[in-house]
Amino acid sequence: MLFITTSNGVLRVDSDTHQISVVMTNKHTPGFFKKKASGYFGICFNSISNKIIVASREKLRTEKLDKPTTDTKLHEIDPVTLSHITIATIHDVHDVHQIDCQNNFVYLTDTGKNRIPVYSLDKKKITTTLNIGEQRTDINHVNAVTCYDDRLNIGLNNRGHKESEILSLPLSLIETTSRDNILVDKIADIKAVPGVHHSHDLEPYQDFFLMCASHDGLLIRSDTGQAITEIGDWTRGIAISDKEIWVSASQYAKRSKRHSNKLDGYLYRIDKNNYKILEKIVIPNAGQMNDLICLN
Repeated sequence: MLFITTSNGVLRVDSDTHQISVVMTNKHTPGFFKKKASGYFGICFNSISNKIIVASREKLRTEKLDKPTTDTKLHEIDPVTLSHITIATIHDVHDVHQIDCQNNFVYLTDTGKNRIPVYSLDKKKITTTLNIGEQRTDINHVNAVTCYDDRLNIGLNNRGHKESEILSLPLSLIETTSRDNILVDKIADIKAVPGVHHSHDLEPYQDFFLMCASHDGLLIRSDTGQAITEIGDWTRGIAISDKEIWVSASQYAKRSKRHSNKLDGYLYRIDKNNYKILEKIVIPNAGQMNDLICLN
């Protein structure tokens, strides 16, 4: 089963039958004149609760910066029954992208303020914030995060100004700190992704990460920057199953139109052995495809 976050809902797709189920619609935060919710973005699996966690973008009266949304909510989904509840409302997280969870800590990408807030599900609050640089504005376009091999890995898109980068530091340092803020680029390892700009995603695979070069429609490997599959659409979102790699993609559109429910999204099934596209599945009325996970 694939669980996918899109502009207009959280979906479940059966990878064998291609049956699509709507798990959550985009009506969880109604407003007086228009909805305050702006789509679902990060998604991860919490191995402690055996539940899926999804982040939605919100506008909840936090002072706006230069991003459309100012806050986020976390929603918990039972992957068997598909029941769901809202488990957290977190203010001052601007245009959340990917999230990940480890040891009941949720790592959120705050793209607007160039940082990673760390939310404790046990304490129900932000326990520390990982700042990238001194300025709280979108400099590196922090949009990807994954916990792997006892380290937190952060994807820096860098807005095309320079090559994309991966910042990495020990999870133990974060989980045990008593500090409210940590300037992580001074203590973390940072590696450039050769020749790659405008990246999304960090999916552990073999001894490197799979990433998307979204503007170029490519699935790439992080260590060499080499393109291993040419998708052709606007790629964003990677999941790996036992037999295949799944990549989601969206139609090219102006920023103001890309979330419209008039736009379909796509899922690409890719062979692990030769990286060839085996299948393209249309996801009707999705708008922008944002992230996905694969659960057995």
